[in-house]
Amino acid sequence: MILIGRNIIIALSLLFVATGAAADVSSEWQVDQYAKTRLVLEEITADHVKIGLEIVMEDGWHTYWRAPGDAGLPPNFDWAGSVGVDDDNVVVGWPWPIEFRDFDYQTFGYEGRVILPITVPLAASLVDSQAQINLKLNYGVCDEVCIPLSAQLSLPIGSSDQPATDLTQWRDRVPDKADTLIVEAAYDGSELVIDVPGAHGHEMIADTDDGRIFYANALDDDGQARFMFAPSALNPDPTGQKIRIAVVGADGVRSVVKEATVMQSPPAQNALTQDPK
Repeated sequence: MILIGRNIIIALSLLFVATGAAADVSSEWQVDQYAKTRLVLEEITADHVKIGLEIVMEDGWHTYWRAPGDAGLPPNFDWAGSVGVDDDNVVVGWPWPIEFRDFDYQTFGYEGRVILPITVPLAASLVDSQAQINLKLNYGVCDEVCIPLSAQLSLPIGSSDQPATDLTQWRDRVPDKADTLIVEAAYDGSELVIDVPGAHGHEMIADTDDGRIFYANALDDDGQARFMFAPSALNPDPTGQKIRIAVVGADGVRSVVKEATVMQSPPAQNALTQDPK
């Protein structure tokens, strides 16, 4: 199994603790029950700001990926109170998650400590006046119980020579978009087949627009993963839905993602058609 798992996340946490500069620009910590959050500045350019949302949890607690799985509360971001930024086009990066079992539910997220890399477009170049990033965050943490939390975080943005936090280690764990990657998905009414030729043995996680996750800790020798289910109210026919398919390389670090459309295939045929680009 080649999951980017707990050891790597813990190693990252120790690295940032050891190297983080006290002068780094950040918001105040908001301390909540079992977790605390803050925004950290990474980079300022003429047209965007790179920041990170840092979440630190108490031992045994975890938070969720953008698609949490069978249960859980994904982080929700409201940037509407920001000044001088294009809050409609903020891009949140999601490092490769850990698989959890919450009360027999399969979920995905992060434990201990995570920084989500975020790119915030500026509404205009920073001149004399300063921009300010204001975030209203809703998220959840879980251990033996699951608790919804919220935070109000504010980070003023000034000149480009402000001290910054190096988030390279976290950005490297966000799957890269790979236009050359071949990904195919088809459903025949009883079986969903996801095909990533050449990725046999690789870990795969795929999610659809309605929040469902299809996960395989290792694709088979043909680079495929198969999921048997009949359509139902809770698990409807995925044909026609967009599906994001991500795989992590054999090194356990480099991951790539591409979007496809789930095609319809005749029963017992499972003909796979790549999403047209």
